[in-house]
Amino acid sequence: MASRPVNTPVSTFVVRLWPEWSEQGPAWRGQVVHLQTGKTLGFQEPAAVLAFIGQIVNLGMDDAQSAPPQSKDG
Repeated sequence: MASRPVNTPVSTFVVRLWPEWSEQGPAWRGQVVHLQTGKTLGFQEPAAVLAFIGQIVNLGMDDAQSAPPQSKDG
């Protein structure tokens, strides 16, 4: 069995989801936080979460597919 590197990088994310209501009806909103860096993204589309995580962990997603991180207000 292959041994695991001692200093394996770890990334931990917290994803929060909540409903918001408007005249158009309910819509889901969310926020994802990378705990190691504090980078935060507010989102309305699930694809933005994957793009954000891809940027943090360097999954090699091209820039056209990835959403830029927003401020903590986001």
